[in-house]
Amino acid sequence: MVESIIRSLLQGARKKTISLSELERAVEGGTSYEEFAGVVNELVKQGILVPKSGSNHKPVALALSYRIIQSKLSADHLQEIENCHFTLHPLIKLDVYYNLPSDEWENDLPYIQHINRFLKEQGLPDDEATAPERSYALVGDEKWIDEKGGKKLLERVGIWSAMNIVYLPDPLMLAVNQLQHAQRDETGLHLVVENKATFHALLEYLPDTMFYSLIYGAGWKITA
Repeated sequence: MVESIIRSLLQGARKKTISLSELERAVEGGTSYEEFAGVVNELVKQGILVPKSGSNHKPVALALSYRIIQSKLSADHLQEIENCHFTLHPLIKLDVYYNLPSDEWENDLPYIQHINRFLKEQGLPDDEATAPERSYALVGDEKWIDEKGGKKLLERVGIWSAMNIVYLPDPLMLAVNQLQHAQRDETGLHLVVENKATFHALLEYLPDTMFYSLIYGAGWKITA
């Protein structure tokens, strides 16, 4: 985690040098000096950082400023993509990442790994599913595809169409239980659900319930 934060900082740096204090500010809070110093010195070993001036004179000493070797950062990022070609499911295409900033790769990689596990364990889905259902099956978050960039990532890696995702039309705001309507009294129970997929899933069971109606609340919108 610390190394990832520092790498992202270095990749976005506009200057060729960076001060120790800038590196420290990027990871302050919850990170020990020993862990921080270990990561910085590892980046020095990899040739990504080159000590430029001074020393903080601590037991694990760090320079007061470093020169950033961007070519080493790029080479490392591209090598990681190359390595993943041989370990990920063959349907996952990574070519687009060679031309994207490395932070895009780092942000997407955890989700790509989730998708990889899904494909290796279950293969391509035969059944249709709504976006929330497929999203939850892939990464454990039903909002990922529609609200958190999941569709864009699936398109990037070339498997969006293979995910067999079906978009259901917006349901009517109210579905009436005709059986309860026929024998209604002065009061009735109404079931409100916030999720569209849940609405569709419950619709066929409405006649078997005591509810007078099933209402799609559209999340927070029902209170608006």
